[in-house]
Amino acid sequence: IDSSDADGFGNLEVSPPLPGWPEGRVLYGIGPDGPPDPDILRLLDASNRQGPLGIDTSWLCVGHIDELLSFVPDPGGPRGFVALVPDPLAALRALSRSGSPAAPLDPGLVAFNEGLARVEMVALRRALIDRLGLLPAELRPLPVLFEPSASFDAGPCGAGTVYPNPLNLLAVLDAGGHGVVLVPDPFARADGDPPERDALIPGIVAAMPAALELRFVDT
Repeated sequence: IDSSDADGFGNLEVSPPLPGWPEGRVLYGIGPDGPPDPDILRLLDASNRQGPLGIDTSWLCVGHIDELLSFVPDPGGPRGFVALVPDPLAALRALSRSGSPAAPLDPGLVAFNEGLARVEMVALRRALIDRLGLLPAELRPLPVLFEPSASFDAGPCGAGTVYPNPLNLLAVLDAGGHGVVLVPDPFARADGDPPERDALIPGIVAAMPAALELRFVDT
């Protein structure tokens, strides 16, 4: 296989069980490099059990599905889980209220995130509801701020996150049903400030199901 960024580990998710898909559905991003390698897609298709589904991530520098979607358990939810998705407008509101030196709210960045909210976030939610079959009540927005023309070694590419993306999390459920979620600490605060001064953490905590224990990890 000629590897591309589309074949990276972050570009593969599995949903919780859904109607018609008792083992969940495989999800992958169709990023700037296109979809994953055809051999990978044929391997996923061969099981005939999880209906692999591509989601447009072409506007992202890292076109991985885990930049835009994570599932966590929610005992109080309609089907026992929620799907976490980015909310750039929530990030803008939180940073503007905080007055933190960590808030880079120049007009260009504000306009860029407002544009993403109008176009890309609407398209993502539509795909998750219409194509994947999620319920609107199962979508939980997290404050995530993006910036244009993030850069890799090969030069400028698509949008990237300004702070560590809290959607790149790890949810662990033990045999007793206790859930722990390891969340990248966004560090949307001035150097030396404690986590309780962080502009984005309250919004992350508020969006998570109350039954989960959150641990913010320095990435």
